[in-house]
Amino acid sequence: MAATCGLYCHIKCECDYSQDYICEESIGKCLCTSSLKEKDSPQDRENGTLTVKIIGGVAVVALISTCLSFVFFIRHRNGYRGFKALVDTEFDDYIQGLLHDHPDLPDWNLRREKINVIREIGYGEFGKIELATLERRNGPVTVAIKSLIPAQCLPISYRDFCHEITCLKRLNGHPNIINFLGIVLSGEPKYIVVEYAAHGDLLSYVQNLNSERITFQEENRLMRITRDTTLAMQYMEKERYIHRDLACRNILIMEDYVAKIGDFGLSRDIYETGQYCKDAWSQDQGPLPLKWMPLEFLTQGIFEKKSDVWSFGVLLWEIATLGMTPFSNVPTSMMVKFLLEGQRLRKPEMCSKHLYDIMQKCWRSEPEERPSAVELTEEFEKLLRNGKKFFINVIPDDFEVLDL
Repeated sequence: MAATCGLYCHIKCECDYSQDYICEESIGKCLCTSSLKEKDSPQDRENGTLTVKIIGGVAVVALISTCLSFVFFIRHRNGYRGFKALVDTEFDDYIQGLLHDHPDLPDWNLRREKINVIREIGYGEFGKIELATLERRNGPVTVAIKSLIPAQCLPISYRDFCHEITCLKRLNGHPNIINFLGIVLSGEPKYIVVEYAAHGDLLSYVQNLNSERITFQEENRLMRITRDTTLAMQYMEKERYIHRDLACRNILIMEDYVAKIGDFGLSRDIYETGQYCKDAWSQDQGPLPLKWMPLEFLTQGIFEKKSDVWSFGVLLWEIATLGMTPFSNVPTSMMVKFLLEGQRLRKPEMCSKHLYDIMQKCWRSEPEERPSAVELTEEFEKLLRNGKKFFINVIPDDFEVLDL
């Protein structure tokens, strides 16, 4: 019998029907224990098992019948179109609330016919990102458009979609934050339009680097990308804004290799899969990138002024490992225990000691003891000026590999 061990425990228990189970989350094990008295005969146990199976089978059939009856009733009473309209109306309610809170938002409205979709460049369970062109007075410009699929979304997806609009509008204009170009809120699908990052996201970029052939040019470029990220962090700190999902996947690289922070929705499984988890205690916040989250959130559910600094340290670790997943061997349910014991991500093999020292400062348990965004910018400015290494064993740019 496979069972989930408790509300907060994600350990799967494989026990016989004649056994109970105990979730020992602290040691990461599931223990099966006998629930029958020793005097029970084999025949009694066999009969008991058969009874459980029969009752379970009847319950499953009854549940399926009830569900099918409900679906049949809904579709025939209101019709499928009526059901879809109900979902779309819920999205419209969020949009109306957004317009009420931001009366200047119609100034950002774009005409749908001015947008020419080229191809899809990202897809998730509830939405997608597409490459497109936007017709402007000076000619077409390449853009990226984000949209949701209302009939497949959860209410939290609508909320986060609207939240991203407000954040992009509020932070628009900084050279290291993705440029917000407009919205399309009338009709379907509704669009968020932003500038297009020619070199994609930082995670894909570093994963495509050859670990044996990182040149001084590449190292210098990565240091500038990191410095650009800290400049955006400075601006957000000044605006009293916490990103909550600072990670390589959300750093976009423009054609001139300037880095810009993007993705402010925190409805993360819309566009990404695999890095975001849904926990019972965080359902109202949607899927969360728990292995990038600071200790104060994991233990208290709060964000501090320097919470993004913790995530920035994980971002540095991602760069130093060329895109590996942090804490890959630590179950999500064990993260708090792991961090409270003082354990942190280990120094990557190619990482310089100086860079790892910066990471460790970012991962201090007390937020006030972590460096500020200004101090992080100064650190990377020094690295750029002094030529200190980001990686170990960087090769010269003119290095040639000889065929032997």
